Amino acid sequence: MRVLFTPYSARSHVYNLVSVAWALRSAGHDVRVSCHPDEVEWVTSAGLTAVPVGRELDIAALMRTPEVLAGIRHDIAEARPEKLTWEYVHGVWEWYTSALFHTITDDATMDDLVGFARSWRPDLVIWDPLNFSGPVAARVTGAAHARMLFGLDFGVRMRRIFLELYQARPDGERSDPLAEWLSGVLERYGRGFDEEIVTGQWTIDPMPSRLRLPEDLTYVPVRYVPFNGPATLPEWVYKSDGRPRVCFTLGLSGRELFGGDGVEIADMLTALADLDVEVIATLDRRQLESVPVPDNVRLIDFVPLQALLPTCSAVVHHGGATTCGTAVLAGVPQLVVYTKVWDKAAVAYDVADRGAGLAVDVDVVTVDDVRDGVRRLLSEPSFRQNADRIRRDALAAPGPAEIVPSLVELTARHIRTSGK
Repeated sequence: MRVLFTPYSARSHVYNLVSVAWALRSAGHDVRVSCHPDEVEWVTSAGLTAVPVGRELDIAALMRTPEVLAGIRHDIAEARPEKLTWEYVHGVWEWYTSALFHTITDDATMDDLVGFARSWRPDLVIWDPLNFSGPVAARVTGAAHARMLFGLDFGVRMRRIFLELYQARPDGERSDPLAEWLSGVLERYGRGFDEEIVTGQWTIDPMPSRLRLPEDLTYVPVRYVPFNGPATLPEWVYKSDGRPRVCFTLGLSGRELFGGDGVEIADMLTALADLDVEVIATLDRRQLESVPVPDNVRLIDFVPLQALLPTCSAVVHHGGATTCGTAVLAGVPQLVVYTKVWDKAAVAYDVADRGAGLAVDVDVVTVDDVRDGVRRLLSEPSFRQNADRIRRDALAAPGPAEIVPSLVELTARHIRTSGK
């Protein structure tokens, strides 16, 4: 069958789908990946075929605009009942729709992708929950379509909460920014909107099953398989100097989208300066310019985490689901200095609750928290034991190749129904 992937415009999101894309290719299916023109290299470097659509986007610059930064604190993972008022939840969807969804998938991008889909006729579209060009193209062409999560499914949960509040509002006092935008988009192609455009016909979920939110949807679990892009390993990666090795990383999204501006990088590294450890800090050039480097720190712009983390005794990171997933598969204890963006807090709490690491809020973290946290991870055997336990749990999930028959079956069940 023909399978079209439509990732969100961030390198980490593109890399998130590589394992499933290659599982389908290896099983003999034809795979294409849509992207903005300035993102083609991310796709082709993974050995996949890119379909450029729309304009050059420069997602890193976009994510630093005042409009985006002003609303980034709209927490889609908010769960406190007293906070989940109509005004708050409506504000979440208003910001995501106007500042993110509409910008990523503007009319030109939609038209290009729909044009390609009409020509190529995919059987299945697999789309990132932050990129609605995928379900639109599927609805127009009658393809089956499924979301592929990059973290916990907080978007669907917040959507359900929104709809419950929406129904309780008087007719003249309610609006639905997401549905209004998508309805307008679909009307241009002679199609109508329904909630399947938001939820997909099913969902591919690379997150641990214990973290799955109780939503009434069809989920296809799959083991997370790290992909960090093309790389050549320097000799020092696999030749330790004998000291425990600690990795310090902000992940691709932390560096490229938000730039790590909320993290006091210099303080973090200073906190580790008096420990008898080798610190590997993955920081980019912009961050390196202002960071004093302690003697026990090796600064490196990029090294693939799936190769580095198995050589480490601990990792300090920002709470990104893919970074955490890579650490889990390496069996490495984690100090998660989490931000409140999407699921990072939930991921951090899960690591701590499972005894495989420690969690600290970036807004209150201190130098002592980092130093003492790393010291505990290195000196208390229970962290390594529990990290190994959750590694075994992760490896028990079906691999990407194992879910291909399910994807074929679900596609046969849903194909052409979405366009009617």
